[in-house]
Amino acid sequence: MEDLQVPQNSWGEELRNYEHVKRRVVNEGLLRGPQIRVTDGQMKRAERVFDPLLQRYRNGATELEQRTLEERERVAHLNRAQDIQVMREQPFDIIRHESKLEAVAPGLDPMRLGDNPRRPQGNPGNSFPDTALDYNLISNLPFDVHHWASPDRRPRCVERPPPRQRRVPAHGVKDFNIVTNRYVDKHEAKSKRDHTISLLDATYKDAVKNRFNPVVQQFSDPHYEECARTCDDARDVEVRLRAEAQMPPSYRGRETSHYNMISHERHDDGSLSLYDKAVDQRKDRYKNRYIMEHNWHAQDIKGDHITNSRKLNRTAPERFEEQTRRGYDIVTNHSHGNGPSSQTLYAHYSQPKLTPWEQATSGSRPRSHCGRMSSTMPNSHGGMGRSQSHAGKSRQSHSSHGGNRCSMYAGRAG
Repeated sequence: MEDLQVPQNSWGEELRNYEHVKRRVVNEGLLRGPQIRVTDGQMKRAERVFDPLLQRYRNGATELEQRTLEERERVAHLNRAQDIQVMREQPFDIIRHESKLEAVAPGLDPMRLGDNPRRPQGNPGNSFPDTALDYNLISNLPFDVHHWASPDRRPRCVERPPPRQRRVPAHGVKDFNIVTNRYVDKHEAKSKRDHTISLLDATYKDAVKNRFNPVVQQFSDPHYEECARTCDDARDVEVRLRAEAQMPPSYRGRETSHYNMISHERHDDGSLSLYDKAVDQRKDRYKNRYIMEHNWHAQDIKGDHITNSRKLNRTAPERFEEQTRRGYDIVTNHSHGNGPSSQTLYAHYSQPKLTPWEQATSGSRPRSHCGRMSSTMPNSHGGMGRSQSHAGKSRQSHSSHGGNRCSMYAGRAG
């Protein structure tokens, strides 16, 4: 099949070869038996027989048999290599000058065993060359003159053809003197021409290799620099337009899109006016909320004051009457009064209880300036900012007969 697939010499032969392959040639693969099928079970069985980690058979007898076989083959290969080396190389060791055939022919000169047909003298057929040179390296004489073999067995030198004459192309012949380095004819004009050509060549090389200056980050040619800047600007505009096209409609109408945030230059005054009106309306809504929250806070403060006043009025006034009746302080023995050596007695917050007569006539009887205070809330708004607290005012206590008399309290501090 491989011979039939070689290209033919002509078109007619190609057609005849194609007809022969398609009609009369049978593929060799169709005549072969089926390929060996390796199942997973066989692979697992082989892995159980051989340990891939230790690189040895798991069975000791199989491992010993394999190692014996490898050792026997290694020794046979080394012996065969030694025999080939003795047949092709010198029959003695070139360093120790000992005979390699001492075990075969003890006491005999290995160089005189040339009668053996297995080792002919010299190097016939050049089966194993002694050297890559065709002359003696010491005497520089050819092997047909200086060689260790007999003259009829010496290798022949290969005659080399004479060196080919060197041909120099016409464009390589210089028309100037290499000693004086001057042109033979019209030296000044040709020197100026060479200088101009050198400058043009250097300019072209610099323009090709050094088109871009990495220090100033610009092209050396102004035309290329202008083209690059134009491309960069067009690319920036394209990127900007693509980014704006990908923005959602709700984000396109943002406030910063109607004016320049850096220079504050307006683009659309109508849209900015709508934004200002929306901001003012939002501030008005926030202002109303703050007013309502302030009113709620004032109501909370008023409720707290009412609750505290009611809590203090629930205190029984009898708990303070004993100290008042005593008239002096039992700790310092200072009498109660307003003198320099007296101790001030401050009034308590709780109100004295009404007598049955006062309770009966409280609906039609006007209250005096030292009458009973309100039990629920102070006189001033929220209890804040009053010039003098009710406890700080001098009170008049009620006698058991319902008569009013000025109290001995000097007032309550704070």
